Amino acid sequence: MVSLPLRRFGLPEQRVTNRNPPRRFKLLDGGVYDNMGSEWLLNIQQRLRDGVPPQGLATVTEAIVVNASAGADVIPRPWVKIPFIGELFSLLAVKDVMYRQTTAVRRRLLNVRYQIAQDQARIQANARLLMEALQGTTIQIDRSPFQIPRDFQAGGDDLSARAAAAIQLLGEPTYEAWAAEAESNRTVKTTLSKIEPARAASLIRHAYVLTMVNSHVLLNYPLLPIPDPDRFAWLVTPDS
Repeated sequence: MVSLPLRRFGLPEQRVTNRNPPRRFKLLDGGVYDNMGSEWLLNIQQRLRDGVPPQGLATVTEAIVVNASAGADVIPRPWVKIPFIGELFSLLAVKDVMYRQTTAVRRRLLNVRYQIAQDQARIQANARLLMEALQGTTIQIDRSPFQIPRDFQAGGDDLSARAAAAIQLLGEPTYEAWAAEAESNRTVKTTLSKIEPARAASLIRHAYVLTMVNSHVLLNYPLLPIPDPDRFAWLVTPDS
């Protein structure tokens, strides 16, 4: 766990009723619970049906899940032949496989629920299926901001119009640059170990643009100007 002061990032210390105002972020690696933090979203309706919910708890109607997991490449493992050491590292490899499988299952389930939400007009008769509808999108750090807009740019509906606007904002000449950026960022490990400032700024910028573009195309969120790269560098090293 790491603790970061809100004032370092220019964020106000919000006053909370009957509580001291928060002054710091508490960041914990997502792998401690369910790797993506989506389990609470998936089970909230059942929890509300099964018992008395905590005061103020409500059903989630829209979710934006950001998955920063490194890409799953083929990893050579020559050390498996070494006695004892190979066995230890093999257990670590098994752990990695189990992690990827748990996130893969959750991503597929989320995508199914998003699709149900988009197709509600065609499935109005199936009330049980509609209970699983969830408006939202999953942001994958290994994707370029061009991917979703290019997938939806054909056609004449609102989705394609928003996709065209997103492509215009990104600028077609930046397509290869964003592809290279996504390729570099997908290999960054998601532990709480130190990341070089330039790479950290790149990750923040990539995640910001990716989330904004995908949310605009799929959920009709506002499409805003992309901040200058120096802004993201300042977030990483505000005192420099």
